[in-house]
Amino acid sequence: EKPPARPPGMSAAEKRRFMSGKVSEIRSKPQKAKGGYGGKDPEEEREFKKTLREVLDFVTPQLGKHEKRQYETAKLRALGGTLDKGLKTPYSVLQRNARRQEAQRQEKLQEDKLLGYSTSMNMHRSTGAVNKALRQKKEAEKDKKRRREDRLYDIGLGAREKKG
Repeated sequence: EKPPARPPGMSAAEKRRFMSGKVSEIRSKPQKAKGGYGGKDPEEEREFKKTLREVLDFVTPQLGKHEKRQYETAKLRALGGTLDKGLKTPYSVLQRNARRQEAQRQEKLQEDKLLGYSTSMNMHRSTGAVNKALRQKKEAEKDKKRRREDRLYDIGLGAREKKG
């Protein structure tokens, strides 16, 4: 009598993953077919992507140099990339530009306040300021987590022991 090719209850995909020799594939769950956005029709999704591509191809060439760079950096950041360093400029010029930009930012914030709604997702900050704020937020979260872990050793000060 011939033994079964695979144990009962094991699908062909599971056997293939097991035989691959890659631990990450062996331990991974079976991949479900991607349904997209709530199981929409793939043809509809393809049409949407095509239309979006056409709009971007139409709009992008008409952007100015500054807007094009801004679009590219926003796209990079959205994909999780890091930005290149900017050009070197004298410190006095940097300070003058920073004061001018902050004054413009405050004017825009005042205008938003009068309108009653915000016209900017990042509160009219420059790209560098947005990056700095994101870095500070991540660092604050790390510090908070580190402090919480350090507090675990304060047994007797309200911490709970597990099965002890």
